[in-house]
Amino acid sequence: MDGFTPIQSQRLYQEIAERILEMIRTGRLKPGDLLPSERELAQRMNVSRVSVRDAIRVLEARGILEVRQGEGTRVRTPDAATLVAPLGTLLEVRRELVRHLFDLRRMIEPQFAAEAARRITPAHLERLQEVVARQAARTARGEFPIEEDEAFHRGIVEATGNPVALEVHAILAEYLRGGRDLTLQTPERAARSLEGHRAILKALAARDPAAAREGMWRHIHEVEALLFGSGQTPTERGDAE
Repeated sequence: MDGFTPIQSQRLYQEIAERILEMIRTGRLKPGDLLPSERELAQRMNVSRVSVRDAIRVLEARGILEVRQGEGTRVRTPDAATLVAPLGTLLEVRRELVRHLFDLRRMIEPQFAAEAARRITPAHLERLQEVVARQAARTARGEFPIEEDEAFHRGIVEATGNPVALEVHAILAEYLRGGRDLTLQTPERAARSLEGHRAILKALAARDPAAAREGMWRHIHEVEALLFGSGQTPTERGDAE
């Protein structure tokens, strides 16, 4: 199974999924074969374990791989139509997952932002300001500030002072890491994300829960609209509910 060589791409999980598919098509991986562990795959392909996990989820959803807790991931016996289907078809499964993640974010992140506005300390506010400054610098250089995006949203939850909220966010962040290569991969999306973060930060600095809630809801909606090409205009949170 020497097909697991290093990968370099902005959409790593796509290339990983395609690499595994190609190995199955060519017989290097056969039905019943056990894939290396996520850790080993990540090391051999020079990618993160999150990217490997996302690729496996896509292929599992299409019936190509089977994940058994305690046993690992095995190749199933998919029908021929599934094996020859374009990867884009498989990635529609991934897109649906991202849509569900955006729905979940709208349910909980605006409330996190509102609570943060009520409880934020000067130290938390300063850290968020530093994160946004780094994000602005990287965006200006044409980079995609994925780490800063994660840090900003995590910092808001930390500012709530609620340890359970942090646990919930950690679970959500695990899924979101695989989607941020989609949401921040163009200069326009990166710039709009920065704009949204600045609006939320302004509301947090003003200790305005309503503005923070609305800013977060609008930010999530706008990023989703950019990603999926929606022509909808964000409405006030009250109208949306």
